[in-house]
Amino acid sequence: MAFLKSLPIIAMLLVAIFKDYLPKKIRSKSWLRNSIVILLLSAALVNIVIIASDDNQVSDMRIQNKELNNKVDSLVKISNSLQSSLNQQYTIITDLSLKLGPFVRLATNKYPRVAPDSALQRLHQELERVKTRTSEIVKRTNIISYFELRVELDETSSSNKSVSEKETSAGIQSAVALFDAKKNRYRFVTDFQFSYQQISPKYRKAFFVYHPEDPSQLLGKSLRVLNTIEAFGCNYSAFANPIGFSSSGVVNRITVAISVNGVQIPIFTSSELPANQLFSRQLEFNVSESFDHFDEKYSLALDKGVQ
Repeated sequence: MAFLKSLPIIAMLLVAIFKDYLPKKIRSKSWLRNSIVILLLSAALVNIVIIASDDNQVSDMRIQNKELNNKVDSLVKISNSLQSSLNQQYTIITDLSLKLGPFVRLATNKYPRVAPDSALQRLHQELERVKTRTSEIVKRTNIISYFELRVELDETSSSNKSVSEKETSAGIQSAVALFDAKKNRYRFVTDFQFSYQQISPKYRKAFFVYHPEDPSQLLGKSLRVLNTIEAFGCNYSAFANPIGFSSSGVVNRITVAISVNGVQIPIFTSSELPANQLFSRQLEFNVSESFDHFDEKYSLALDKGVQ
């Protein structure tokens, strides 16, 4: 490339020499004049090629420089992100250290002859034992501290469907209710989720988990408040399509169970229901027998370890 760049200069120098020292020959010899013209044209062509090549090189350098700048910017962003992450981790570690400080001091004071890690582990084990004992005491007090109601819908169809794993769907809230002898209503709602599963080609189940809409109605109250429950009400008219149940020609069943303070107690299983009945209107079932002397049934289930 350096030689090509020098060719125009050499050509111009030769033309100047011919012009100064051989003017008469140039005028008299047409071939010499043609040679000079060709030489000048060649020099011009070479110069154009050099300029174009330089432009391409400059363009390539600009592209490479842009790519390099982009890579540098990317590295700077990565560096800043890593620094931010490190700062966050440092903040979390500092905060955790501050929170663990009192526990470390408590553990080392309680178990001074072991390493801090072992002391913390022993303290954790002791706290778990206390938590377990506290849970057992709460269960024995006959005070409602936790209440969960579970409903399962069963379908037996005449047509076959593909067996599937348990799936969860979100977006629709379901509500059910318990009614006592004075017609007081205890309403329970889901967290806008429910599950369903094709157990076998002709057997499908749907699962709903409910908690008190107004916890103050039950939590903190005596178990005896449940002794007067007489009816269970539900309405699944909005769920036939979402859970994939058929609209006719099938057998349906509802199973209800509750969990009070972690003790699970079955309430009832309905008889066979036509699909157009289950998914067309509100249903009400008599559950007075299941809740009669509920506090005694709870104690019995607790003694048997039914959990």
